[in-house]
Amino acid sequence: MKPAVPPPLGRRAHRLGATATFAVALLALPSCGCKSKPEGGGGTGPDKPIVGDPRACDESRAAIEALYRKESETAPPTVKPGQDPAAAAALAEQIIGDNVDMAMRACRQAPGRVAPCLRVAQSVAQLERDCLAPLDEEGSEGAAFAK
Repeated sequence: MKPAVPPPLGRRAHRLGATATFAVALLALPSCGCKSKPEGGGGTGPDKPIVGDPRACDESRAAIEALYRKESETAPPTVKPGQDPAAAAALAEQIIGDNVDMAMRACRQAPGRVAPCLRVAQSVAQLERDCLAPLDEEGSEGAAFAK
């Protein structure tokens, strides 16, 4: 007959050790106190201080609208056969309004940089190239935030 040998503690001790290690790591994690990104975060969200006077953007609104209207007149939306010309005109007005709103939003986020640029823009191409964040393939400002 074999002598009675206590069961090996290997499995149980291993599980207990892993659980204890995990518990200690979990408790130590909040007390780390290290920051993984610089103060203020990235992007142009509400935690970024606004530099400049947002009212300067409103002063540029009429000029921006005139630029987008001029561009729309040189390249009006195509009226498809059977489409109501009034619907095409309404679409053009909506596009102008959307583009002006986009420029105003960008200006209000960084009026110190964008407002002076909007005042000197002579064309939509110059305005979008020099003053606004470039759009990515999906039509959003993602490229500006990826840097």
